[in-house]
Amino acid sequence: MVLFGGIGSYYVFFGRAETDFIMAAKEAETFTLPQSTGIVNDVSASGGKAVIFYSNGGTASGTMSASAPVTKIQVRAKSKDCRGSAQMALSANGREVSRITLTSTSWADYTTAVSLPAGSHTVGISFTNDYGWKKCNRDLFIDKVSFIGTTTTPPPAPTSDTIAPTVSLTTPTSGAAVTGTINANANASDNVSVAKVDFLIDGAVKASGPNQSFSFNTAEVLNGTHSLQARAYDAAGNVGSSGVVQVNVNNTSAALLIETFDGPNGLFASEGDFYGSSDLGASKSPVWAATSGSINRENNTGRSTFSNWAFRMYTRKTDYSFTKLAVDVKFNGWFGGSGGWQGVNLWLNQELKVPDDGSRINDANGNSAYLVDFMNRDGSFLIMKKDNLPQPAGSYYELAVTRWTPNPGQTYHLEGRTIKNSNGSVTIEVYIDGVLKLRGVDDASRGGPILTGGRVGVRGDYADFTIDNLTITR
Repeated sequence: MVLFGGIGSYYVFFGRAETDFIMAAKEAETFTLPQSTGIVNDVSASGGKAVIFYSNGGTASGTMSASAPVTKIQVRAKSKDCRGSAQMALSANGREVSRITLTSTSWADYTTAVSLPAGSHTVGISFTNDYGWKKCNRDLFIDKVSFIGTTTTPPPAPTSDTIAPTVSLTTPTSGAAVTGTINANANASDNVSVAKVDFLIDGAVKASGPNQSFSFNTAEVLNGTHSLQARAYDAAGNVGSSGVVQVNVNNTSAALLIETFDGPNGLFASEGDFYGSSDLGASKSPVWAATSGSINRENNTGRSTFSNWAFRMYTRKTDYSFTKLAVDVKFNGWFGGSGGWQGVNLWLNQELKVPDDGSRINDANGNSAYLVDFMNRDGSFLIMKKDNLPQPAGSYYELAVTRWTPNPGQTYHLEGRTIKNSNGSVTIEVYIDGVLKLRGVDDASRGGPILTGGRVGVRGDYADFTIDNLTITR
């Protein structure tokens, strides 16, 4: 409002309200993409797919048509952080119009003011600050790009629907004991129509779509109590949630490997046996191969030694896939060192190339792995992926991260498992003393999800630790 005054009178003028509207949008996966990018599945992306920039170099470009002058370009993007967030450069018709540092690891809209006439325009996006180190890698994800115009005549208001759907879980019932594969059934209704139903297990969406039933393979979670819930959506975006149903999963499965470390005190496995014999030490340890350092049998447990600052021990068997590794672990202290990343790793699915030329072990995908990185000096607790791609070969990528510091001398029961999802992604879950500590999903990291079998193993860097009752089950 603008107010003008004169003697004995005032004049009031009301300015028109301006309204933004999206006149065109283009999915990032339809852009022309450079070699430094890839297309990944992402159920949270607008088209179910997104573009990942693995490194600097090259521009993703696409031509978009505007029916009216363009006042803003909006990019929906997210960052995979590694000692800082991803930065992108945005260009229009070959001229850079903004350079934006992302502020979120979830999808968010980043808007740049421009002045483009109606017609066709070429939009370019590039990644400007790639970074990687031993424990993580910075990546840029792009979902879609939109042209925004401004009008002084707001569009007619749509018919308002503010009534949320109602939904309930009819089966299973709360307190039910379940095994194998069961059907979870919802009953959802809305004053207009139900657009989709989500089924959640322990708070994570496991299925989403128009169906009001979900086939739940209980073997994909650990034995114990788990929560089920349904959410229903209508076309207006209203959401209704069911009550939470608790079920008790109690599956039995034969162990694929049990290692109790029972026997007389003394050397259990060592790099000396591995490198000093033609059978890679199999005659002394037919189940395990220690490729670095050594481990002793001590009072019917396994305890790392400091024959080498880096301890590595893997199964000789190479076809463990989508299994659960359970082990009792006790942190005893440090053998020196100072790096914050130093600690203990559990390898859930590891393929090896030992040494670097693969002359002793040369698995098919010799640098790929899923691992749990814990008991670290800096308190970090991570689910990580090691890739099998050259340049950089064997890089590590964070799939999930939290904080946790063990009490020295206290034994913890850790369980880590890999789960193949129906959409081709892989979920990795870690439990401490039966409680879910961390969950990560690999559907976008370098090289795609690891779907082949591998070895199971334990690693320590300057860490004095004890392990016992190591069990692998399907």
